[in-house]
Amino acid sequence: MQFDQRKNERSNFPYTIEYMDPYTANKIIRGVAVNISDSGVCLYIPQSLNYGQEITIKSVISSFSQKATVCWSEKYDDVFYKVGCCLHNSCH
Repeated sequence: MQFDQRKNERSNFPYTIEYMDPYTANKIIRGVAVNISDSGVCLYIPQSLNYGQEITIKSVISSFSQKATVCWSEKYDDVFYKVGCCLHNSCH
C-alpha cells in the first residue's frame, strides 16, 4: 500500500500556465497545471526541468504568479514531461 505524503490536500484544477524558458531566457513556454495545493503544483510541460531549478509560473487566466522550485521531473509521453514543484511560500 502506498501512502500520500503530501503536506496539503491538492485540488484538481487544470489551467494553462506560462513560464520563461530557463535554458534560453527569451522564450515563453506554455504548459498545463493539473493540480495545485498550498505547498505545490504538478505541471505538464513540453521540456524537462532539473531538480532544484527555480521557475516563475504565471497563469494565463488570472494574475497568479508564483515562484517555484522543481522537486521532480519525469517523461510523461512523447510530448510532455510531468513536473512537480514546491511553491516558494511553502518550501522548507
